[in-house]
Amino acid sequence: MQILWDDEKNLKLIAERGISLTEFASLILEKKYQAILKNPAREGQNIFIVPYQNYTYVVPFIIDDEKNIILKTAFRAENSINYMEERKMSIRLDTQPSPRGEGSPLDTQPNPKGEGSPLDAFEQDIEENAENFVPVTENEQAEIEMIIASANKTKNINIRISEYDLEKVKQKSADEGLPYQTLISSIIHKYIAGTLVDQQAVLKSMQLLRR
Repeated sequence: MQILWDDEKNLKLIAERGISLTEFASLILEKKYQAILKNPAREGQNIFIVPYQNYTYVVPFIIDDEKNIILKTAFRAENSINYMEERKMSIRLDTQPSPRGEGSPLDTQPNPKGEGSPLDAFEQDIEENAENFVPVTENEQAEIEMIIASANKTKNINIRISEYDLEKVKQKSADEGLPYQTLISSIIHKYIAGTLVDQQAVLKSMQLLRR
C-alpha cells in the first residue's frame, strides 16, 4: 500500500505550476489535508483537499486493485473551494495549521504560480462537478486512512553514501520542500516500481513537443 503518481505528470506540474505531487504525497502522509471528498460524477474518484503555501489545492486520486492511492493531479480551483465554503464542508481530519503556517485554509487569492497554466479537460470536468462533491463514507475514509498508515510504516537502515552525493540530495530535497530522507526513500521506491525516469530527458522531450 503506497501513495503513487505518474512521473511525467509530476514533471509537467513542476514545469507549469511550480508544484509537485511529491510534495502533496508528503503532506498527505503527514495527514495535513483538510478533507477527503468524492465526486459522484466519476466512479471511484476521490479528492484530497490540501492546504499548501497559503493556498488550497484539489488533489484527485483513485485507489487501485493493489490498494495503492494514485494521485492524478493537483490544482487550485475556485468552484471547488467556493462551493466548500458555501456548504461549510471543511471536514477536519487534522487540526494542524496550514503547512506554511499562514493564510486561511480556504484562501481564494490568485495564485501567481498558476498563471498561464489553465486547467486541462480532466481538471475542468472536476471543477464543473464541484457542487456534487460529498464526503466519503466512514468505511471509505477508514480504508483511505489505512492505506496512508500502511504507507507510513518504515524500517530504519544504515547506508554509506559519498559526502558529495549527500549534499546534492539535500539540495534537491530543499528545492522540493522535503526532508532528504523522504526523497531518498521515494527514489528507492520508484526504482523498485519501475517508475524512476530521467527528468532531464523527459523535460527535453516536452520542450521539443511544444515547438
